Amino acid sequence: MFDKWLKLPAHHYLHLTALALLIVGVSISNVIMSIGSIWLIANWLIEGQFNDKLNRFKKTKVLWAFIALFCFSAVTLIWSENITYGVKDLRIKLPFLIIPFVIGTSKPISKREFYWLIYAFLGSILITSAYNYIQYLTNINSYQDIREMSHFISHVRYSILINLGIFFTYYLFLKRKFNRIILLLLGLWFIFYLYKSQTINGYGLFIILFILSMVYWINQFKNKLLKRGVFIGVLLTTVGLFSTFGYIWFWSPSEIEKVDVSKLELYTANNNGYYHIKNSQIAEDGKLVYIYISEKECHKAWSKRSKMDFKGLDKKGQNLEGTLYRYMTSKALRKDSIGFLSLTDQDIRNVESGFPNYKINAGLIEKIRDLKLQLHTFKANGNPNGHSLIQRQIHLETGLDILKSHWLLGVGIGDVQSIFNKQYLINQTNLLPENQHRAHNQFLTIWISHGIIGLLLIVFIFIYPFLVNLTICDYLLCVVLLAFVFSFIWQDVLETQAGVTIFSLFYSLVVFKPSITNVKN
Repeated sequence: MFDKWLKLPAHHYLHLTALALLIVGVSISNVIMSIGSIWLIANWLIEGQFNDKLNRFKKTKVLWAFIALFCFSAVTLIWSENITYGVKDLRIKLPFLIIPFVIGTSKPISKREFYWLIYAFLGSILITSAYNYIQYLTNINSYQDIREMSHFISHVRYSILINLGIFFTYYLFLKRKFNRIILLLLGLWFIFYLYKSQTINGYGLFIILFILSMVYWINQFKNKLLKRGVFIGVLLTTVGLFSTFGYIWFWSPSEIEKVDVSKLELYTANNNGYYHIKNSQIAEDGKLVYIYISEKECHKAWSKRSKMDFKGLDKKGQNLEGTLYRYMTSKALRKDSIGFLSLTDQDIRNVESGFPNYKINAGLIEKIRDLKLQLHTFKANGNPNGHSLIQRQIHLETGLDILKSHWLLGVGIGDVQSIFNKQYLINQTNLLPENQHRAHNQFLTIWISHGIIGLLLIVFIFIYPFLVNLTICDYLLCVVLLAFVFSFIWQDVLETQAGVTIFSLFYSLVVFKPSITNVKN
């Protein structure tokens, strides 16, 4: 319509503007994402040219899968008891239908336009990551959790964007698009931010995409000697990464201090008795936690400096008393009144927030140590609350228990959370209600909600690009698809508007993008 009036490709420009809003909005705001989605579909409707769009639709089989999965979601409401929740879920998943359908049936954008969208995306995550980190440095003492560093969207979903930013930058660097020095600095910044974010999913995704990238680009080299040299370098780098992880996991802080229990003192300076659990091997930074404890003195001292119940839970749902003992141990303090005097006001806030160690927000090494300690603590006392790794394991096991009875048709999109709640009761889990979440595995969640039909449709969506062309070798396509396969395994990506939009947008951009030739070396 507007094209005829203005004698310009106005609708194409409006289409690009909507895509720009979406690709910037995914890292900034749900509001901007919503505006972009509405703009995208409104322009598509006003533009007309439905015969051309219908022809493109007929040729693009994957769009049928997107529509089928969304429509089947609506059908599952028939056997859902919670219709209200199901309708709300359908509304959240509208971008899953709209974005691929509009992009897939619209006139393809040019290579130049595709690159400009990538630049806009990189610019948006540069700004948001810089803002996040500056706020973190400015207010470091007020952060209860490093995850609060992500101000705009969930830290887990933001780690997906940061990883895409790293490997998009890497792609542009090798394609010689834009200034290479700027791209190098940009990529290093994103890697540094990912390191500081302490998002274990983000670390795992980085390793997977790093290996993919090295294998892909090595294959592009024509010179055999150069190819072998780079392969050896990549192999050594990969071994180095896993060796570093292995060292931290298996040796540090496995070396627990050796204590002669016969020489442990029995009384505090105030002549109150210590208690020592001599057979306990629970340690913090290699130092035994359950020795030199005066519960009486710690309880009294704590009550004078905090309003939180000494015998209650910290803000992460962990036993506060245990968190305090571990925290004081990390500072090499005895758990008595004299040791307590060494704790600052910030230390008290850290304990209240659930930090078991004074070394917080320190990046990858501390995250790995924390995960290892979670396993050790869980084995010692069996309490999974406050331990994300153990909680996720229980979420997954609960989902698998549900699947045994609902693998064919699923429970319907309206009843997913309620069926999880029931299963937690059946399993008599000791997870607190606020920690009783879904499976944290999108493939499993779709199978539970949609049955085997839903699972097959989502799998088809992922393998479609390779079914169309069995010889396809597209770097950006491989990066995006692998990133989301990995994310689907560890997260419920499609259960929020941001997650649905991120997946639908990046999938559509790389699957329906213009043909881009590979870099030549």
